[in-house]
Amino acid sequence: MLEDGRPNFVKETEKIYKEFESQINMIRQGTPMKPADINLSELIKSAYVKTYDFMMYLCQLRDLKHAFFQLPMLRGICEDLITLSYIKNQSIEIQNYILAKKRFDEMKKSSKAQKDFFDKYNPKQIIPPLINNTSFENILSVYRNSGLVLQEATLPKVFEMAKLTGLADLYQFLYHATSKAVHFDIFTLLSTGWGEIDRENETLMPNFSYQHDYKHYFTFTFFYCSYLFIKQTKAFSPTLQLANVVNEVVDALENIYKDLDWPELITFHHLNIEPPPQEIRTTYRTGFK
Repeated sequence: MLEDGRPNFVKETEKIYKEFESQINMIRQGTPMKPADINLSELIKSAYVKTYDFMMYLCQLRDLKHAFFQLPMLRGICEDLITLSYIKNQSIEIQNYILAKKRFDEMKKSSKAQKDFFDKYNPKQIIPPLINNTSFENILSVYRNSGLVLQEATLPKVFEMAKLTGLADLYQFLYHATSKAVHFDIFTLLSTGWGEIDRENETLMPNFSYQHDYKHYFTFTFFYCSYLFIKQTKAFSPTLQLANVVNEVVDALENIYKDLDWPELITFHHLNIEPPPQEIRTTYRTGFK
């Protein structure tokens, strides 16, 4: 553990990520687009750069006490990987249609939710008008005129896409991990209560704070953000036209992680069980077939 509470592998990981910062900055430079354009390759660039930026943010973070509130970012990064991997496997025509439809649907739903809220709670505020159907109908007509059959060109639920892209196990794991922060979760709420145990009466006087377990949350978020970046690199390398140095460095990083114990979703400490000493962990890993 480093002096500031970060795991030892953080410093080595940060050094590795900085090795290809110049290549990432080149990816940041997108191609010319019209405002209405939706290009899958540009979405992949944006998602990839977002993951890298969050990774570098975590690398440079020194105040770790609020790490719990960074946990939900893993959910979005994981869903980027799954959804873009699924769309990438479709034909160009289907890709374009799905992206256009999803973009319109998202904006339309957000626009209506915003109007409903402000109409009820702050009606004197001037807000942007509702998104209408015209823009999407214009896009849809292009596909109709081309003779494409698009009745089934819809985006499945995330878990279905995860199964279709071989990422179901990863999604399930990170879904449960991030649900701690974005859903009502009894175990998480109660586990923030730390305090002195009265063993005679078998009671605990809890003091509630998400800062109690900040090292666990930071280590978990840091490691799996890097893990997702590796997955994105392998999935999107052809689209991003990554330089060999990026792939080589990421491969080296993946090999380093193979020899580590990965952060657990539910730890020994969460269950009030004494964790095995490092010697036992190392022996078990060495002897594991």
